[in-house]
Amino acid sequence: MGEGLQDRLILYLIYLLGTATLMVLLLVLGSRVRHNLRLQRRQRVSQRLGVLLAEYINDPYLMEELWERLVRESRGRWRKQILLQHVTELAYNLTGVYFDRVQEAYYSFGLQRVSVRKLKSRRWDRVVEGMTELAILEADEGFDLIKPMLESRVRPIRRQARLALVTLDKAEGLMAMERQLGSMSNWTYISILSILQRSAFKLNAEQLHQLSTSKNPSSRRLAERIGKFVVTS
Repeated sequence: MGEGLQDRLILYLIYLLGTATLMVLLLVLGSRVRHNLRLQRRQRVSQRLGVLLAEYINDPYLMEELWERLVRESRGRWRKQILLQHVTELAYNLTGVYFDRVQEAYYSFGLQRVSVRKLKSRRWDRVVEGMTELAILEADEGFDLIKPMLESRVRPIRRQARLALVTLDKAEGLMAMERQLGSMSNWTYISILSILQRSAFKLNAEQLHQLSTSKNPSSRRLAERIGKFVVTS
C-alpha cells in the first residue's frame, strides 16, 4: 500500500508539473500573439495616418475633408502619438510653405499639448522627446518652457535643452546658456555650432562681448567661432 501511494503521488506531481508547464507555454504563446497583433495594428494605423497627413499637407483644397478624417483616425493617446511622430518627421525635413502647413497641423490637431505634457514626465527620455518636438516645430511657447531644463540634474535633459533653445532662438539661446555655469561635451558643442551655422543671426556687440568674456568656458569657446560668421548690430 505504501509503495502504491508513493507511485500515485509521483504520477500526480508529474501531472501537475506537466500541466503547469503547458499553461506557461500557452501564456507565453498567447502574449506573443497579442503583441504581434498590436504591432500589426499600430503599423496599419501609422501607415494610414502617414498617407492622410501627406495628402493633407500637399493638397490645400482637401484640407477640410482630410482634417476631419485625421481627427477620427487619431482619437486615442497612442494614435495621437503616432500622428505626432509623423508631423515631427515631416517638419524636420520640410521648409517654406510645406513646413508652415505642418506647423499649422501641429497646432490644429492639438499635438503641441502632447509635447508640453512630456516635459512634466518622470522619464527623462520623454522629456527629451517633448523638447525635441517643440524645437523642431518651432513652437512659440517652447523657449520659456524649455529654459528651466538647463538646470536639470539629468545630463541628457540639460544637453537637449541647450540644443532646443538654440534651435528656437539662436541669440537668446546662447545668452541663456551663458548664464549657466558648466562645461559641455564636444558632441554638444559641435551640434550647437552646426545649428548656429545653418543661417545668419544677429547678436549685438554687447551680447558678443558678454559671451567672449563669460565665466562659462563653453560660451567663450562658442564665441570664438561664431564671431566669424555672426551678424552684429
